[in-house]
Amino acid sequence: MGSKGGSKVLMMLGVVLAFLAFGIVFVMANSVTQAGAEPRKQVVLARVEIPERAKLSRDLLDVVEMPISLVPPKAFLKLEDVTDKVFAKERIPAWLPITQDQTAASKASTVPAEVQVPTGPAPKVAPPQLVEAAYTLESGQTVVSVEYPEAAKLITAGILKQGDRVNIFIKVPGAGGDQVAQVFPSTSFQNTPKPLEIKAIGNLSQAGDAPGAASPTMIFQVSPREAIVLKLLETMNPFFLIHPAVDKDNPTIRADVLTSEQVQLAIGLRPSPQ
Repeated sequence: MGSKGGSKVLMMLGVVLAFLAFGIVFVMANSVTQAGAEPRKQVVLARVEIPERAKLSRDLLDVVEMPISLVPPKAFLKLEDVTDKVFAKERIPAWLPITQDQTAASKASTVPAEVQVPTGPAPKVAPPQLVEAAYTLESGQTVVSVEYPEAAKLITAGILKQGDRVNIFIKVPGAGGDQVAQVFPSTSFQNTPKPLEIKAIGNLSQAGDAPGAASPTMIFQVSPREAIVLKLLETMNPFFLIHPAVDKDNPTIRADVLTSEQVQLAIGLRPSPQ
């Protein structure tokens, strides 16, 4: 009797385990079916903010898997279709998918085509851009407007834009010929040396401006000391080097003081006798 009772217990235990195993398999299969109802797709996105006209190199890109319903139209799906093959038509924010509409096959294609002006009466053009002369100032900051002829050339060409960070240089006469030196970033005028961000470009007023003229007026939000230096630079014809957007506030563009005599000697020319 004991052996028969033990056999029945084992049989019942086997039946219970069989039902339990079936239940586990059913739940797993059902979970897989439900997961399959939300397909995902690999998408190429910007690892960091990509500046306009930049070549999309591998270090700027990453890939993630997204629900197919969230993948934008014409999004790139493979790194090999993007890496070192296309250029950004516009600034591409970090961690967003990259689409074909945001890119071009060549750098030249990212520049607006030159408009041919027909002969005859001058066409009507839009008035100069007006900027909003109101900012939320942080403690210890002020706003200053400046006009630099060299910067106006970059503005007219559409290269220098609001939000760009710039390093500022000046060229002045010296004993060994013209000298070029960096003013910003500077340990002399800044607590933390860094490029200056252009808050806005445009006119605060249309009075006295020719219609359609590119405004050389730039607005900076800086410390009072930096503002004074920027105003003094108006008499020294400074020029800019635009700072790469991917470098943020890291002043990677550096230049020591150079003279025209040093440049002549470096390339094998002898300075003219004094």
